[in-house]
Amino acid sequence: TYEATVDHARGSIEKPLSDAELEAKVYALASGSLSTTNIEQCLAMLWQLQNMPTIHPLMTLVSG
Repeated sequence: TYEATVDHARGSIEKPLSDAELEAKVYALASGSLSTTNIEQCLAMLWQLQNMPTIHPLMTLVSG
């Protein structure tokens, strides 16, 4: 049996994902329920989340 300890997993605050890795993860997880166009729109909104007055458009997009 092989065992290993990882102090800081990839994607943790100590070892964050790059923007490209994060986007690839969103595509991989959302592709089963959202179209590529909707994923792209979702990502555009997420990158500007702090500037959005409300998340309603994002919620509408991801709820189909």
